[in-house]
Amino acid sequence: MKLQKIIVAFISSIILVLFLPVIFPILEKTSYFQNVIFYAIFLTPVIFIYGILTSLLSDFLAVKYSRNYERTASFFFHILFGIAFILPYSMIFDSSIFDEGLFNFATIAGPLCAIIFFGINELVLKVKWPIFNVRY
Repeated sequence: MKLQKIIVAFISSIILVLFLPVIFPILEKTSYFQNVIFYAIFLTPVIFIYGILTSLLSDFLAVKYSRNYERTASFFFHILFGIAFILPYSMIFDSSIFDEGLFNFATIAGPLCAIIFFGINELVLKVKWPIFNVRY
């Protein structure tokens, strides 16, 4: 399960690092590739730390509280943790994020990243890779 989440985080990082600069260019007077580098530096560690931990927690909570609708519950927990990312984001990067209103970078990008992470996780679950059957 942990190896699967690492693979999902890796694939999600690549997709999001290439996709988010198109929607949310941070450095507006620079090129697309400079934005990609900026996102790669800051987004990849967040996905590997916050994304993997909250995805494991989402799956655990979904199994514990909703056996019949496990994947749906996991999806909603992923979105909830994506929205909740605004709290660590405001403490680490920008404390004035709440001054911009309800729809800002963190409140849109967090759930968007969570949805993409969840979707890639579901695709990886459907593919039966032999590497996931190896016991360490």
